[in-house]
Amino acid sequence: MDDNFNKILNDIKNQDNSGEDLIKKIGLKKGEEMLKILTSKKYSRDYPYDSHGMLKIVKDNIINNKKTNLVGFWGASEKEIFEYSEEQLIKNMLRFQEDLLGVVSFTFILSDMHALMNRYKKEKIETYLSLVKRNLENVGIKTILLSDLWKEWGLSTETILNQVDSFDLSDSVLKEKLLKQATKHFQGSDKVLGAKVYYIMRKTEALFIKKTFAGSILFSFTDATAHAFLPDMPTLYLYTTKRDVTAVPWFREY
Repeated sequence: MDDNFNKILNDIKNQDNSGEDLIKKIGLKKGEEMLKILTSKKYSRDYPYDSHGMLKIVKDNIINNKKTNLVGFWGASEKEIFEYSEEQLIKNMLRFQEDLLGVVSFTFILSDMHALMNRYKKEKIETYLSLVKRNLENVGIKTILLSDLWKEWGLSTETILNQVDSFDLSDSVLKEKLLKQATKHFQGSDKVLGAKVYYIMRKTEALFIKKTFAGSILFSFTDATAHAFLPDMPTLYLYTTKRDVTAVPWFREY
């Protein structure tokens, strides 16, 4: 078995004395096969977050004959075209789904608000994400705009910007990561402002995402060091278009 998967099973047994019984209830063959693929190095770039919670979600869904929903973000920047790199990312997700015997579904949150808060042009964001939405839904992958979720949650740009002055960017490790990201992607001149806005935005919406997508497994095209920005829910860290590829197609450095 994959080293990641064996480590998950050992961690679970160490955390919970009922781990062995839990695994048996899943049905060893089907449950282990699914978890092995979820954490396989073919798709996963890092050890997953909250593997115990991930196992519980998988177990409950198998027992109830339900698909496990995997939810993640598809971003935007200045791109306005859907090209080979986007096609390959979708194909890789479909391979992942096929390897999981069709017992998972995917939902992509189209993160228009992240791009807007990074000051990319609204028209380009809308053009790009409309193409992404069409191509994802054509192959049966669900999508939802982050802006629609913000409306549902009562969030706005003012909600985020009103917190900027009181936010202390003093954590040196966190500050370095945020500033590096803002330098690459924030289109304004004040990169410290961009770093603050990004962190506040992600932390504010994280609580709502956890509630809205309760019972789902989060996936992210980052490594585990980025989890400080993500919702506190079971998380897979995935490659994008194939093994060892980590660049996302919506940024030009792909």
